[in-house]
Amino acid sequence: MILGWSPHQTGTGHGQPIRYLMSPHIEKQINGVTQIVKRDPVPELLCGDPKLFMSTQKRLRIQNRYRVATMTFTGDDICPDRFNAGDAASRAAVASCIEAFTELSFAGVPSQNRLPLVMGTHTHAGRLEINFALARGVVNAHGRVLSFNPHPPQRGSVNDFDYLTDMLNHHFGWNDPRGPDRMRRLKTAGWIEKRAAETLRNGEYPTPEEDPVMYLWLTLNALSHEMDDRSDLMAALARELPKLDMHIAGVTKQSITIAGPFDKQKICLRGSLVDGAASCSLTAIENRAEYLKSSQDRVAASWAKRAAQNSQRYSKGQWAEPAPDFARILTRPRIMLPTQHPAKLIGQGRTKRPITGIFRILLERLSRLKSDIMDRVTQAM
Repeated sequence: MILGWSPHQTGTGHGQPIRYLMSPHIEKQINGVTQIVKRDPVPELLCGDPKLFMSTQKRLRIQNRYRVATMTFTGDDICPDRFNAGDAASRAAVASCIEAFTELSFAGVPSQNRLPLVMGTHTHAGRLEINFALARGVVNAHGRVLSFNPHPPQRGSVNDFDYLTDMLNHHFGWNDPRGPDRMRRLKTAGWIEKRAAETLRNGEYPTPEEDPVMYLWLTLNALSHEMDDRSDLMAALARELPKLDMHIAGVTKQSITIAGPFDKQKICLRGSLVDGAASCSLTAIENRAEYLKSSQDRVAASWAKRAAQNSQRYSKGQWAEPAPDFARILTRPRIMLPTQHPAKLIGQGRTKRPITGIFRILLERLSRLKSDIMDRVTQAM
């Protein structure tokens, strides 16, 4: 399992990011063209009230109004089909993830001072993703809503959530994304890799004219298994870049940045082919295993540090929340999830005809109108 944070913290309309998290259809860039992709199975709401979250977003008077994070599991970690069908062990493990993530994100902030949050799933891509939407604010000790960032742009926060990922993976025996045996030969920005995966799932491959960045990434990624070192990668770039009117804009020991004639045509390459990291060894694996044994202690220390900072900033030291018992959270989570995916609860009966074309568009617009009306009613109340 790996945890990542979205860079987006504001959007057009108060419906973001709920539309992205919970909509059965989503817009995707495929071959440089925006297409509507159906999510099947549809997202499942695990915790929270989306309408309350959107109403809160509408009332916040701060520029950055939310944070979104995603936990992504491999099929070996949690099978998405079993999770949707209601596998008790899978659901309990996800409940532990949600509770541990929430406690660390709001360390030291009393539950009654936290603004609404929403958690849901995506399983349409063949793997389980748990999405977290958090309002970027808390109610301070004097009842005022102040800006609050659960993941500030600091190395310390990155380390805190890396420790959390380590703790969960170590306890449940899931794949370790930072393990020496899982070093990737070539990687780039997450949004490029996600778009590439979506493109391949749709059975398409962009031409250099349609989407040069995507074409370059897919080509290099396919060739990376035949490369031995950085010199092979540079040779491949020398062959491909002239075709795309792109060039190498910067080189460091850890990265190679490639740019094109337009601002959006930029890609940064990383990985063992770029930095020349040594291949996996038994000693490195043993050292990593030993390091993971202390992950729970690291999470507890991170929580204490963050709790002290939050208490001082938002309550002048008045808040003194007890430290969470992460050992209990891992084995007996208090978060209650639905027993199974709602689609599994529909009884056997006549199959509904799928809604397509103009009727689907009309229903989506009516749904948005209903949501807006409900938000206004809630705000008025």
